[in-house]
Amino acid sequence: MVRSLTTTLALAFVITLFFAVDFRTSESVAAAGLDGKEVFLKHKCNNCHSVSTADIVAKTKSKAPDLVDVTVRHEKPWIRKFIRQNDVHVSCPKVDSSRDGKKHAIKFNGTQEEEGALIDWLDKQRSGK
Repeated sequence: MVRSLTTTLALAFVITLFFAVDFRTSESVAAAGLDGKEVFLKHKCNNCHSVSTADIVAKTKSKAPDLVDVTVRHEKPWIRKFIRQNDVHVSCPKVDSSRDGKKHAIKFNGTQEEEGALIDWLDKQRSGK
């Protein structure tokens, strides 16, 4: 009887934890009202970067790349670390050796939700090649 009660309480606890955990994906965050393009502009990413598929032209003549196909060229976890400057060396199998290990010029200081919406939006910016 005690063992059955203990098992029932343990199961109830696990179920409660399961439903209490936030299972939001970056897609659901974006659907919750954050627009990746607005995040891109709010954080002034367009000062250096263009996104030609969205008709965004960089304000400066920097060497920063057009971000069309950025999620084809780089993995999303790498992009997250790179823009946050979390590590001095950010390794990515898709990054050529001349770029591997370099830091992003300006640290992205947005929220995780903004970061997710930004990366989801960038993922949709494909050249169609």
